[in-house]
Amino acid sequence: MRSLGYFHSKGGGFLVTGERQILAIFRTLSRESQKSLLAIAEAMSEAEANSRLPGLKDLLGFSSSASGGFAEVAMELRTPFLNRRGVAHGGVICSLLDEAIGMAVHSVLPVEGRAVTAQLNAHFLNPAPPGTLLARAHVIRAGKRIIVGEGEVHREGGDLVAKGTGIWVVI
Repeated sequence: MRSLGYFHSKGGGFLVTGERQILAIFRTLSRESQKSLLAIAEAMSEAEANSRLPGLKDLLGFSSSASGGFAEVAMELRTPFLNRRGVAHGGVICSLLDEAIGMAVHSVLPVEGRAVTAQLNAHFLNPAPPGTLLARAHVIRAGKRIIVGEGEVHREGGDLVAKGTGIWVVI
């Protein structure tokens, strides 16, 4: 019997071996959790339908725009992305900063240019409960091999959640 995955719950872990078991587990979740998981599944499915591998930005539900060294990335902070205290997990905030600064960096590269994150620093300033998060980023300095950028993450309504800086290496 092929396993579909191992999951952990409050009562311990369990092995998922079929679609019926997945549906049974899904039905035990709250409506909010069900909606969150369906949104994630739809984003992953849409990526595959567009002939690309689904990635972290699909999983987290990022929507974005970038040009001329500036970028904005928004996401709806849902239940699966919260820590035990009910606010944004630090890794989610770091991913949002990485995506925003990285998009600003890529917007100054030639069409076929590529760069990768070499260093990312994040400063968490305020908690972010469920809701919309917006990251704005810009390039500070663009050299031939190294590009430096910075960004901020705000809650809907303007409260500053985090600030970050990063270094990208052109490859």
